[in-house]
Amino acid sequence: MKKPAFNPYLSVALATIIWGSSGIFIKYLNLPATTLAFFRTAVPTLILCSYFGIKKINPFRKDLRLILLASFISALSFFFYFVAYNRTSIANSLVTLYTWPIFALIFGTFFLKEKTSIRNTFLIASSFVGTIFIYFGNSISFSNNDFIGITSMLISAISYAIIIMIFKKLSATHSSYEIIFFDNFMPAIAFTPFLFINTQFPTTNQSIVAVTYALVIGLLAYILYYFGLRHLRTSTISLLSYLEVVSGILFAVVLLNEVLTWNIVLGGVLIIGSALMIKK
Repeated sequence: MKKPAFNPYLSVALATIIWGSSGIFIKYLNLPATTLAFFRTAVPTLILCSYFGIKKINPFRKDLRLILLASFISALSFFFYFVAYNRTSIANSLVTLYTWPIFALIFGTFFLKEKTSIRNTFLIASSFVGTIFIYFGNSISFSNNDFIGITSMLISAISYAIIIMIFKKLSATHSSYEIIFFDNFMPAIAFTPFLFINTQFPTTNQSIVAVTYALVIGLLAYILYYFGLRHLRTSTISLLSYLEVVSGILFAVVLLNEVLTWNIVLGGVLIIGSALMIKK
């Protein structure tokens, strides 16, 4: 088997660390969820459309129903993702989001017939325990915003796990650029009207930051991630993806002056330690 040109472990790790900065962008922009979703999906869609036009590539060539199904689910996932970050804290959002590897592992076992080693199962469990420690210092209140935010992110996490399963299957016949395109295609169409419907129209500065956010989070990180997706098992990707929790909370501590408590440190040690052990 030909050795990958770039280390797939490092590729996925970098992608998840970049995604860890997402909450900072969202909190800074302070825009409606549908406006954020528009920028996040429209920018990669337009860039990839231009790329396909130059290269004369037709992404709508096969498995169209399955791809459009994934793209539709992606629209739902994006919407609830931004609702969650707008309604609750970064810590609550990240911890709830990272229930998705558990769902992905279950879906991968049943639908992709992947076998998970006892060692990887233990490491994933350790990482999940790490997220529990990180969340331990944050009390769940059933106030309106927290309840809506946590519930929205749970829906987004389940949706994302389904998308990963579909795109994992399609990665054998479609390039990473095509997968990224379809991940954004239908969401971009669905959220475009809201840019003009929403009463809060983005300022010039917000638009520049939002476009930067879309390029870094929505294009660069996904190129790295889907490269790794081709070469790594679902259980491996699930484990490495927990790095987003650590990086996201560290970004929040450094940039938003959130307090770094003992439970966050202990959780981070469990998550990073598990991620490092998977390569041994």
